[in-house]
Amino acid sequence: MAAKDIFQPDNLFSEVMTKIFDILLLNILWLICCIPIFTFGASTTALYYVMMKLARDEENGIVRGFFKAFKENFRQSLPITGLFFLFAAVLTVDFHVLGQNGTKSASVMYGGCCVLLVFGAAVFGYTFPLLARFENTVKNTLVNGAKIAAAHLPQTAVMVVINAAPLIWFLMSPDTFSVIFWIWVFAGEGLSAFLISKIVVRVFDKFISF
Repeated sequence: MAAKDIFQPDNLFSEVMTKIFDILLLNILWLICCIPIFTFGASTTALYYVMMKLARDEENGIVRGFFKAFKENFRQSLPITGLFFLFAAVLTVDFHVLGQNGTKSASVMYGGCCVLLVFGAAVFGYTFPLLARFENTVKNTLVNGAKIAAAHLPQTAVMVVINAAPLIWFLMSPDTFSVIFWIWVFAGEGLSAFLISKIVVRVFDKFISF
């Protein structure tokens, strides 16, 4: 490739760098809009709304699209946000309490909590993209998330691993994770959402064209 070709708007390098910039920008927008905590659901929904379009090379207005989706899904995302944090809080307490108990029954319950954690991660992994793409009640969105997760186990497994990657890395090697911590903060969620969006758009294609 000649040097002058690098600066052509339609070359591969330019497309890749543009995509990387868009992912970083969306990550920062998501991070800022999650600061009030109760806006986590609306921010995550908006993130997936734009990411799913980005995964199809259809999105032209990153910032405009993000805040449009944020505004449109704010009210409906509130109960899902509450359920998400309630689920996370209950499991966190359970893991802490069971971790302090060395009995055999506690070990069994600990394993049950791990299964529940994976199940919840799978359902919520689809819930926010579903909320971004389809109009539905909160109950039906969660139910559909569970059904899709069960019907597409290979894709669901990959999504769960992608979302759990930073936690797994931290638990396995805190020292190395600390080296890339700030990189993950400003780029990790955007990259995860983009990879997951590549998966969910193919799953959603079976129901309706985007």
